[in-house]
Amino acid sequence: MSLSERLQRAEQARSGTETPSPAPPEPVAPSPPESEVGPASALRPSSTLTHAAPVLRAVPDMRTEDAGTEETQCPSCRNAGMLDLVDLVGRVQHFSCPRCLIMWRAPL
Repeated sequence: MSLSERLQRAEQARSGTETPSPAPPEPVAPSPPESEVGPASALRPSSTLTHAAPVLRAVPDMRTEDAGTEETQCPSCRNAGMLDLVDLVGRVQHFSCPRCLIMWRAPL
């Protein structure tokens, strides 16, 4: 109902010449019981695939490329370090070793 219709009805109600209100909306029919629809297993999707699933690519290794530098190698086991964080303000790189779990810093 638009605003102009509501204003018109309010004026009619004040003057005493109110028009009959519109019929209420029809009730919605209830859903049929499960016995009429079928078992819940009928709603399950079929097990056959209609298309192939996309192939996910592996996450690239986060270890530094040049494991030969002194700064990127673990100071205790000489394993290639994994770059965890780059501190741009302090100009420092934070590394960790996946083998012995040690952490160290190296300048940028």
